[in-house]
Amino acid sequence: MNETDNCQYLEINRNNPQWQSARDKTRVLLIAINVPGYYSLPVRILSLVVSREKILEGFSIRFLEAANNEASDDLAQLVGELSPDIVGFSVNIWNRELSRELAGIIRQQNPGVKIIAGGQECTNSIENPLEVMPEFDYVIDGEGELSFVEFLRQWHPGSADIREPQSVSGLHYSIQGKPCFSGPASIVKSLDDLPSVILAGLVEPRRNYKLGVMLEGARGCPFHCTYCFEGGSDRKVRSASMARLTLEIEYMVAQGADYFHMMDPVICNSDPERLRSISNLFRKLRARNPNTILLVEAYAQHISEEIGGMLDKGFVVDVGLQTMNPDTAEAVRRKHHPEKFRQGLSRLRKSGATFNMYLICGLPYETLGTFLQGIRFVVDEKPPQLFLNELRLLNGTQLRRQADELGYVYDSNPPYDVFSTPWMSERELKISQALSKVFEQTYNLNGRSVYCKAPWYASPKEDSRGTIIMPLNSPCSCNCSGCAISADTENSPRQWHDREAGYGPLAGKDIELLAGSDIPEVSLRQYAGQLQLASVLRTKLVAPPEFLVEKDRIGRLFNSGIWHYRTFLEAPDLNDPESSDAFKRRIANLKEIIRPIALLGYAVLNPQLDIVLLPGDSSPENYRRAVMTIVEIMPGVITVPAELDLREDEWRNELAVAFECCLANKQWLRLPHRTLEYALRLNDNSRSIMTDLEYLGLVSHAQNRPPCFVEEC
Repeated sequence: MNETDNCQYLEINRNNPQWQSARDKTRVLLIAINVPGYYSLPVRILSLVVSREKILEGFSIRFLEAANNEASDDLAQLVGELSPDIVGFSVNIWNRELSRELAGIIRQQNPGVKIIAGGQECTNSIENPLEVMPEFDYVIDGEGELSFVEFLRQWHPGSADIREPQSVSGLHYSIQGKPCFSGPASIVKSLDDLPSVILAGLVEPRRNYKLGVMLEGARGCPFHCTYCFEGGSDRKVRSASMARLTLEIEYMVAQGADYFHMMDPVICNSDPERLRSISNLFRKLRARNPNTILLVEAYAQHISEEIGGMLDKGFVVDVGLQTMNPDTAEAVRRKHHPEKFRQGLSRLRKSGATFNMYLICGLPYETLGTFLQGIRFVVDEKPPQLFLNELRLLNGTQLRRQADELGYVYDSNPPYDVFSTPWMSERELKISQALSKVFEQTYNLNGRSVYCKAPWYASPKEDSRGTIIMPLNSPCSCNCSGCAISADTENSPRQWHDREAGYGPLAGKDIELLAGSDIPEVSLRQYAGQLQLASVLRTKLVAPPEFLVEKDRIGRLFNSGIWHYRTFLEAPDLNDPESSDAFKRRIANLKEIIRPIALLGYAVLNPQLDIVLLPGDSSPENYRRAVMTIVEIMPGVITVPAELDLREDEWRNELAVAFECCLANKQWLRLPHRTLEYALRLNDNSRSIMTDLEYLGLVSHAQNRPPCFVEEC
């Protein structure tokens, strides 16, 4: 069989799950349960290795991929129909419990089946993996290709088990209930020794691959970051040859792929000639298809002028800052060079490459204040995307081994949530998680991020940053007293453009369009599209709820470039069943705004909705109950008018209770300054936190009126 032979038969077709093979062969089924939108390289590589190992001709191997939101009973039924003799699971943080559940059901259905597991959750485990995951008969600790071949070579069809488990490297097994381990797993010396799943036709250029086509450029990591799984793995980096990578990339390009993800932690930092070869290849590919993108990883402080010159506008660079606190950086063994970091980012901007930045909340010595300062630093660098991740004390990491000694309170089961640290209380962590969630969603839903391939989006250095509030001449039937938008307003899209000319350059700015309930949709969509061509980062539609509740309309507006929405509700009398039911119906209708929507030519994204809750004649208690009603029904941001900052203490107390309710759901209640300060329980030593929250737009300055209100002249 040649390297380029198409082996798509190895994947079980979910729509037609047949397994054509001789029944005298031992059936091996590999299962990967993925996060939706991703695919599994390990099961594809492993199935290809086994299928091409001449000594294993007595085996028939297939792999099956599913999503981690599928029901285990349905998956078990499918596995039962396939009737495998050996089942192997690729076990990771996102699927461990579902894999265990599925393995238990499979064993009940077929007690004679042997079940083996591998993957990150099985490697360098804090505890014996067979004690943690008793549903499995065997566990491979480490790289699986060579060990799994050794396992199958020991297989004895007559006994339906292996002969000498101790001869299989990296194997956890039991003898009469006693846990045993055969020693470190054998590892491949060169990635070129493994067959290419790409050249074998096992990776299709589907649009729903969130990471694009994954290229395994290297294994191992020379860095020692204590929070990272790779930090405790093999320090020696083994790279795939440029000849191999070139063949894979050109093969996928010929199949129509244009988005690639290079899995190689040192490609931008260790071997300039290797990066130069990759860069030259993609320049040639972009000459044929300007939309061709390569995502790589880099340490910004290592980006020299030479490296920066190789990273042009076709590159998306993941820059893992993780923390700006020097004490934290030292504790997690991550070198901290702020000035070198800034210089590296400056060289990235000069090159035209797109870059994303990451922070982790909950690392040692990180406080709420230092974390907010880190966010401000990242925002000032203006990456197209930022990611504010919660710390997970991953099994097998050095930080997990130190967690008890350091004083972490955490869940020892996936996803290994951290509840508190010696530097951040449980409440402070909830605050940081809630603000991170809303800020990340707001920030990342921008034109440069979503349309990173679009040539009209200027590089970050050309941003003029700011928000323009643009009232549109549009009819409205809400008849709010004192508002200039009314049913008899003349609609004149031409005037929208005339008004726009007075705002100066729009590139890099956010636009808020104030519209009435009866604004013509077609004109609005056309105008939003033109704003995108002007390189506006975010277009927010501020309109009455009546305009937003039509589901299909939001889908059309979303695909025209309007991804952010702000509307208003008035707190009802929740003691009146009719008023309460009507309020809940309005919330349920608005919930349709934030459903996943397929963006044409891109991916599935969620619009963002901000509800300004007007108090009307509500009491403080009733207003708080209205906030909690919204939180229970839908996610999003709730904004409290700034005027409530001036009301009596009863209002402040009720809003503080509502704030806690939002935190429990990882949602953000945008309160006015004094009330937020009170709700946060800040002391004199932490007042700088309010300055940071103001800077990030997480403090309310909304007026006590509909946000689309336009004053009569």
